[in-house]
Amino acid sequence: MARLDKFIQAMRDHGAEALTLASGKPVALVMQGAAKQITKDALGSSQILGLLREIAPPASAGASPGTPQSFSYDTDGGTIEVEV
Repeated sequence: MARLDKFIQAMRDHGAEALTLASGKPVALVMQGAAKQITKDALGSSQILGLLREIAPPASAGASPGTPQSFSYDTDGGTIEVEV
């Protein structure tokens, strides 16, 4: 199980529209258009990249850093769309 799965489960449990990971900020759920922090500590860019590498398809490994990407990720609760 990927480490990101616990955040995805929190997103589903709270009926959130999205989950956001931003360097220098805590993990947040977007509910009714507003972000609500669900972690106390901010994540660094290397932490975020590590979380994404666990779920990204192999084809995205060769993409240039900073290049926008999107892919589907299958979880126990269904498929989610990931935008980087």
